[in-house]
Amino acid sequence: YIGELNFLPGHRGRRAERLEPFMRIFQILAIQKWDVDWIYAFIPDRHMQARLDLVYGFSRAIPRAQKWRDPEPEVRSSTEWFVGASRLEMEHMLQSDLAKFDVL
Repeated sequence: YIGELNFLPGHRGRRAERLEPFMRIFQILAIQKWDVDWIYAFIPDRHMQARLDLVYGFSRAIPRAQKWRDPEPEVRSSTEWFVGASRLEMEHMLQSDLAKFDVL
């Protein structure tokens, strides 16, 4: 679960410059370190409007994936999306990324 991962505002950048490469490195390290079945997060609707699920490298997105009772927790919402990818999907996407650069 990577949903609590955050960059400090001064360390953020354009998503193509920092976020996408960081997520690919994170995913490679996670797959190498642990025998994960899935990597996933819950993200706000506003991130989905910018299609950050694709920037994060996730292949699945489910809207309103959890329903909170009132009052909702301060940092959570019933409009959040589940975004994730299975290990097999992750490995496929990483191989596809590497193929773009003739690394394979």
